[in-house]
Amino acid sequence: MNFWRPFFRVLPFLTPLLLSAQTGYPEIHETYIYGDPLFRQHQESLDKSQRILALLTGTDRESDSGRTLLESLMGELFFFTYRPSPGGTVYGTAADFSLSADTIASLNGLERAAYLDRKETLVIPSVPGLYVREEGGTELDRRMRENRQGEGFFLKLVITVEGEKRKYLFYPNSGFSGPERLYFVSLPFRSPLDHYWEITSPYGYRNHPVTGEWEFHRGIDVRAPVGTPVYAAEKGVIMETAELDNYGIIIILKHRGGYETRYAHLDEIYVKEGESVERGFMIGRSGNTGVSTGPHLHFEIRRNGDTVDPVKLVSQGSR
Repeated sequence: MNFWRPFFRVLPFLTPLLLSAQTGYPEIHETYIYGDPLFRQHQESLDKSQRILALLTGTDRESDSGRTLLESLMGELFFFTYRPSPGGTVYGTAADFSLSADTIASLNGLERAAYLDRKETLVIPSVPGLYVREEGGTELDRRMRENRQGEGFFLKLVITVEGEKRKYLFYPNSGFSGPERLYFVSLPFRSPLDHYWEITSPYGYRNHPVTGEWEFHRGIDVRAPVGTPVYAAEKGVIMETAELDNYGIIIILKHRGGYETRYAHLDEIYVKEGESVERGFMIGRSGNTGVSTGPHLHFEIRRNGDTVDPVKLVSQGSR
């Protein structure tokens, strides 16, 4: 027992450190200044950092006063985590924290505004700006990196995001360029076909062409001769390839943001379950399998299990 006594004496001091290592940044549960003390701490730190940034714009950063201000700015750089409520958006979340969507999206690797998943835990900084990954990441990360190439004023940071330590170039009080913002807000999916859509059966209620029953059509049917190449509408992981009674030969592809796409009545499949594919990768060929009145592609988009009209989320001109 004497051997363990020193350990038990220091355990109360070690426990907070161990918990911190397991959970990472403190989690904000409520974006109400009187409801969550961590949110109040974030807002106070943000207010200080914004006042320091305002002074930095008119100060030589290499001067003694500039360096003092930079040290003050780094002293206000705290990180928190937050899980948006169901239906939350990146713009709504940013507004709740008095930050820009650019700040939250760049730090968390959100490639498109539509990709915020209701189950996603975000890292929330207390200093506004653009967090550009030094390597890897999304297509948007690559564009930000190439557009700046380490130019201008930035700070080098190592931040833990999604349980991974990542290197960033942090540009205080900066935001997306015009082309970067256009990419960020653009529709998240490309067309699964290269030719212009001729929709033979739209999304929504219809009389089933085979059974004649009034029922909900969960996707769209697009005319496509047998053997027409079918492409991944966005990068993701192949969840399932199967042959089902109604869908025929089908591919289900999982994407970021709680999205999945389905490609049905196929003739051939060129991918396997668990495989990662890029946007525009050829995954199969259209056909006439399953319950079908003629060659076509049935295309579905689901988000968090609920179907969405593909017409609202697909840019036919974006390859």
